[in-house]
Amino acid sequence: MPGHFVPFTAMEVEQPEGGYVVPLSSQMPSGARQADFCGVLGVRGAREVAAALLGSGSCEAVLFSVLGNSKEGFAPEQAQKITKDSIEFEASGVEALRVVIKARMTPEQLELSRERPAINPSRGKGQKRMSEVLNAFMAIKGGKVASDQARRIRAACQHFIDAESDPKLGDVDRERLSHYVPKLKAEPADKTKALLKHGMNIPEEWPRISEQEIQKRLNNLSSLFRWAKNQNWIDFDPAENLAFDVATKKKQGREQDQRDHFTHDELTQIFGEEWYQTGRGELSKANTFREFQPHYYWLPLLGLFTGARIGELCQLHLSDIKKRTKALGIFRSIRKTTIRSSKTQMQFERFRFTLP
Repeated sequence: MPGHFVPFTAMEVEQPEGGYVVPLSSQMPSGARQADFCGVLGVRGAREVAAALLGSGSCEAVLFSVLGNSKEGFAPEQAQKITKDSIEFEASGVEALRVVIKARMTPEQLELSRERPAINPSRGKGQKRMSEVLNAFMAIKGGKVASDQARRIRAACQHFIDAESDPKLGDVDRERLSHYVPKLKAEPADKTKALLKHGMNIPEEWPRISEQEIQKRLNNLSSLFRWAKNQNWIDFDPAENLAFDVATKKKQGREQDQRDHFTHDELTQIFGEEWYQTGRGELSKANTFREFQPHYYWLPLLGLFTGARIGELCQLHLSDIKKRTKALGIFRSIRKTTIRSSKTQMQFERFRFTLP
């Protein structure tokens, strides 16, 4: 929500009501800070807002309290419509109200209230569609995590919503989530590439998402239901320990290190190519090499003697090769760039090999 954090001392007090005159966005005082707010704001003039909601069902506000900040208010660029569904109450406030109401009730009224079943506070929220719940969840969660993490959380939850036709929150139970898991496991890896290549008819042999990716998506989905339970929108969390329950035995080591060793026959076939016998490929009639490149010769040899990955070897320059006594040394520093929270972080990875 775009707007400004405005110090209360920089705004004119409206008499006799005691409210504040909020300047236009183009006329904000020098102490105001422009920001894009994402989170929960406090309603000012609670009595007037409550009366409007009970009367017409909605009202508009141009200034909000900022939780944990008593010196500034938040003024959105446009007036925000407040409805009954957009209001949430703190548990402490509800308890204080209950104590006041109880003190004003007669013993007969108290006894009558005990005989009637209490209304489940989550019943109304449980009728919300999952898409509405996701929007409410991300309005709070999105401001607490990095933007890329927020995008992954939303994508994981949205996949469930789309796969299950946007069910109501209260209709999602453990059984429904268990039926969803096979749909998630059938999700193709690198889906964008698969769609570009095959359209909607992705073949069965196309690789599926990894076990690790399944765990991440289920954990992100679980965070949504855990939040809904903490808000008393549902009585129990249907996704509790879901990722743990569907997990397979964890592999030892990194997935990228899970490699099969070449057999003797495979090595014989690789190094039995003509260029390993003659030192070059076969010339065409035009006296050019059509089926041979120098790296066909050098990369398998370097891989054999160093154990380096093909991607590492392809990045080598002649300056990385150092002549040592009775050996050749390879030393290279590879710079990796990762983007996190809109800041660039540099990571350096070094490797050294020696060739006899």
